[in-house]
Amino acid sequence: MIYKLIAAIRARYEKHEYFWIVSAVLAWQMFLIAVSNGLMPETDNYTHAMRLADFIRSKSWAEILYRHDNNPFGQILHFTRINDLALLLPTLPFLPFTDLKDAILRGCFLYQPVMAALSAAALIWTGRVFLPVSIRLLSVLLYFCPPAIYSLFVAGRADHHVFLNLAWIAVLGCLFRGVKTQRIRWFKRAGILAGVSVWISPEGFLMQLAATAGLVAGWLFRIQNMRQIFLFAFWSFLSAAVCLVLNPPMQGLFFADNGRLSVLLVAVFGLAAAAFALERLLEKRKIVATFFGRFFSLAFLTFWAFGIELFLFGEKVFASPIPPELFEVWAIHISELQPTIVSAKYMLMINFPSIVATAAGVLFFARADVRRKKALLTAGLPCLFFFLAALFSYRFGRIAVPFAATGFGVALSVAGGGSVLRKKTVAIAARVLDFCAVAVALYMILYGSYLTETGLKKEIMRPEDYVPYLSPKKGGVLTSSSRGPETAWGSDRPVVGSPYHSNAQGIQDAYETLYATDMNRVGELLRLHEITTVLLDAPYYEAPEKARQKARESFKNKPEFSSRLIVGRDLPCFVVKAPGTPKEVDDRYIIYHVDFNRCFAPLRSALPPR
Repeated sequence: MIYKLIAAIRARYEKHEYFWIVSAVLAWQMFLIAVSNGLMPETDNYTHAMRLADFIRSKSWAEILYRHDNNPFGQILHFTRINDLALLLPTLPFLPFTDLKDAILRGCFLYQPVMAALSAAALIWTGRVFLPVSIRLLSVLLYFCPPAIYSLFVAGRADHHVFLNLAWIAVLGCLFRGVKTQRIRWFKRAGILAGVSVWISPEGFLMQLAATAGLVAGWLFRIQNMRQIFLFAFWSFLSAAVCLVLNPPMQGLFFADNGRLSVLLVAVFGLAAAAFALERLLEKRKIVATFFGRFFSLAFLTFWAFGIELFLFGEKVFASPIPPELFEVWAIHISELQPTIVSAKYMLMINFPSIVATAAGVLFFARADVRRKKALLTAGLPCLFFFLAALFSYRFGRIAVPFAATGFGVALSVAGGGSVLRKKTVAIAARVLDFCAVAVALYMILYGSYLTETGLKKEIMRPEDYVPYLSPKKGGVLTSSSRGPETAWGSDRPVVGSPYHSNAQGIQDAYETLYATDMNRVGELLRLHEITTVLLDAPYYEAPEKARQKARESFKNKPEFSSRLIVGRDLPCFVVKAPGTPKEVDDRYIIYHVDFNRCFAPLRSALPPR
């Protein structure tokens, strides 16, 4: 009876699988929008929104100087036009009915439901290659349930990482179809999407290399075709090259930059394709026939390609996108750059999809047929690589999840095809376990994303609370770099610092100004950046009054400029507290006006009348 009921539910669900999955995801997204406060929750959202506003106002497809931070000099931001287009599409329906800023804000809240629904549908499409319906559902839930992913899907967070992951779910769907059908068109399509993913984010470059390594591993063990690997690499190169021509860096088409799509990254794809073409030629002539012959010949060609890359670009190949001077003042404070290895609980929270998928892949690899072995290597090696990388930097944990969700599904499909699970009683027990897994995953997604949404709601600054108390004089706002984009969007005034490595000078100057002990140096930097308002968070603003007072007391004997602002003592003559701020604003913000004319006021008053 129970078995028949489960079978009937499964048949009904499978018939309209896309509808049920997309409807459930959209309902989840509507719930998050309902409990949000109508503000974007994270810095990248504000930057993408301001880039889109600049794009629409300027009508310039070419990259332009981003003038919302490092005032008055601006910076060359590392984001690209494809992300502007992705946000423009959900914004377009609102443009005829409201002003530009409000339309973009509404577009940001539409962006996430669309991306979430597309991601779920893409996971189903990818899973249909190898996975039965119940495992496809588990694959979708495994993708959305880690905090590294559901935190990207909170309301209003128009984040390019969800776009990147969506592209790579589609890449894996194409590769899986390629290894199953042996049709080369799927490898070409996968290469095209992989090249576009580098346009979305430079992390797409690492994902392409990792997926290629999985394909090469299959070739070394004689279960993968070198022609297919070559086609994937070659079409990745062509696609990335076209994207580069369409949207070159502001510095020029041949400017080498490993922090965004540039000729440096495209050249790696091209040299890899050339190396695979040469390896294919050696293989055709039967020069390499053994495992070691393949390994050493490909290793030689890899070093050859790497040598050419070094010759062309020199030390830029090894250069970190983050300038070394930013590590101490900025990078060590960025959460996504923090290692997960420092805490077992934190590591499991971020990396458990990768851990589960890797363990399942190792456990069931030997039992898999040849096609599933190729799929496991294609998804499994990147999953393992990004899991290891995430031990040292949290940001890699979220790009491991597409590989983990799809690879885990393939491993489970191997287990589901075993003779043991064909017995009726064991099959029923497996269905019960499926139900329990679904219930636990749904709880993690719903409750975890709700806590994230409500927690972020408390952290975001509301412009109507502080804008009336900004200096009436035109000029920039000095705030912490992490608050930079949010403040620039809310106040319509440029800032100094922002959480982007491309704004190295702005980050350094903002940090030096806030933590300087020499008030002359503070004055120089405030003049340099044309600052008229200083806006900071009050320490422990969410804590009770006594705790806030105690926190303020701890800053009393500190000589830094920021400590003086918090305490309100020993201030330089050019800084004055914003007048008329009510207590509820003072409890949440620290607002000062900057006016260098005040330093000369006593002198002017002492002069005789003319």
